[in-house]
Amino acid sequence: MNSPESNWLKGLALKVGQTVSTIMSTIMSAIVNRIVSRKLSQIIGQKLSPEILRTVSVSNFGPVLVLMLAFAMTGCEWGSIGYNRGYAPDQPIHFSHELHSGQYKIQCLYCHSSAERAKHSAVPSLNICMNCHLVVATDKPAIQQITEAYNNNKPIVWKKVHMLPDFVKFNHAAHVAKFGAPQACHKCHGPVESMEKMYQYSSLSMGWCINCHRQPENKAPVSCSTCHY
Repeated sequence: MNSPESNWLKGLALKVGQTVSTIMSTIMSAIVNRIVSRKLSQIIGQKLSPEILRTVSVSNFGPVLVLMLAFAMTGCEWGSIGYNRGYAPDQPIHFSHELHSGQYKIQCLYCHSSAERAKHSAVPSLNICMNCHLVVATDKPAIQQITEAYNNNKPIVWKKVHMLPDFVKFNHAAHVAKFGAPQACHKCHGPVESMEKMYQYSSLSMGWCINCHRQPENKAPVSCSTCHY
C-alpha cells in the first residue's frame, strides 16, 4: 500500500510539474507572440497596436499564425525539413567529382550522356569508366573493383543521391537544351566539380523549383502540369 507520505509527495510532484508546464507555456506564448508581432509589422509596414496584437495572439490563432510565420520566414521552402539537402550516402566505390570534373575537366555529358537526350540522367555504365581505366590508374583498388565488375558483367549498385517524389516529373533534356551543360547541371546540383563526395546541394522542393521558374530571364512555365502529369 502507498503510505500517506508517498501519496503526498506524488501529489506535490504533480502540482510542481503542472506549474512548471504552465510557466513554460506562458513564456513560449509570449516569445512567439513577440516574433509574430515583429514579422507582421514588417509585412504590413507599421507597428501594430496593442488591440490588434491581442486579437492575433497565439492563444487565439496559434496554429494558423505559426504556419503563416513559417511560410513568411522560409519562403515556402521550409529549410531542410522533409528534404534531403546535404544528403551524401556512402557509395560502394568512392568516386570523386572533384578529381574527374574539377581537376581533369571531364565534361558532365561525357559520363551522363542521357541527360541531353532523355528525361532521366542515368548513372554511366561501366564501359564509360573503362574507356579510361583500361589503362589509367589500374593499380588502384577502386579501379580494380570496377574492372572486376566489368569483366564479370556485374553492375555496381550506386546509391541514389538526388530524390524527387514519384508524382514529380523532371525533364533533364529540356533543361540541358535550354541552358547547356554544365550551366544546367549547376542550377540544381551545385558546384559538382568541387565535390570530393557527391551530395544533394539544393532542397529540390516545389518552392525552390518555382522560384527558379519565376525568374524573368528563364521564361519558364509555372503551371501545375509542367511537373505533375
